[in-house]
Amino acid sequence: MFAPSIAIGLMIAITVGHAAQPDTATPGAAGKGAEMMELFGSPAAIVDGEKRADAILANTGIDAVIGGAGYYMDKLEQLLQLIPGALVERISDTVILLRFDAEFVFRKKSASTNKRGRASVDQVGRLLTNFKKTAIVVQVLTDSTGKEKDNQRHSARRAKTLRHHLEGHGIDKARIASLGYGSSYPVASNASARKRNQRVDILLKAKGR
Repeated sequence: MFAPSIAIGLMIAITVGHAAQPDTATPGAAGKGAEMMELFGSPAAIVDGEKRADAILANTGIDAVIGGAGYYMDKLEQLLQLIPGALVERISDTVILLRFDAEFVFRKKSASTNKRGRASVDQVGRLLTNFKKTAIVVQVLTDSTGKEKDNQRHSARRAKTLRHHLEGHGIDKARIASLGYGSSYPVASNASARKRNQRVDILLKAKGR
């Protein structure tokens, strides 16, 4: 049974009200909950991503990192920080969240990557080829403009595109999950910061001892 870390549990408690009603928040509000959400991303999306990663680690036979995952993930984090356009957030000893703005990666209103986005995703793929003890969960999200059914389909197509890019570098398909969430997990009010909700999160998790 999946048990989220204490830090993620605290973030959920702080931000769950905001996440549940993304379009009713007061524009420009700057409370502690908003600060935590902006720093760590949507806690609910992180928890869901960790569940998916745990399933991958459990079902694919990926071994735990000898000596513990902390140092292994430290090295991965340092290398990810060199990738153009990437925001790297260390969630715990075993979890890293890699984030891109959707407009950095994709062509406008398209599931195809643009030149700069493709170059950065290719760097991620080459790097993760050498970090074989990580589960990879691609999470693509939109803002709440338009119909949610269309947003979900659009985000799912984009997530599938990124998964194929990563697989193209020889990464085992069983290590990767790709998920399109539509506008389900905002990190800001759509009224005040719509573009921040249009994002790509790649959650990476290793198995510690």
